[in-house]
Amino acid sequence: MDEELMGKKFTVRITETGKHYLKGAPVQQSAILRPNGVPQPHKQGEITGLSPCQSTDSDQLSEATGHHPLFMFGLFVLIACVVVRLYYIFISYT
Repeated sequence: MDEELMGKKFTVRITETGKHYLKGAPVQQSAILRPNGVPQPHKQGEITGLSPCQSTDSDQLSEATGHHPLFMFGLFVLIACVVVRLYYIFISYT
């Protein structure tokens, strides 16, 4: 992969085709330019998104309770299922 071509617009010659892909080579006499509004590409392996100093509400909640919110929801569902099952067992014996 050519780093100088990442995020840029240029003319190519199609060299190989497949059912779900095209392979091409840049045409030498074409202009290579970056379209307006297209940011610089990130380096390979660079993580994007939240910066290390940002946190979400769920992160703050999990820090306060010691558990992830999804864990608490799963625990609630499990307890509800056990209660319903015990209710049906109790009803079937009476």
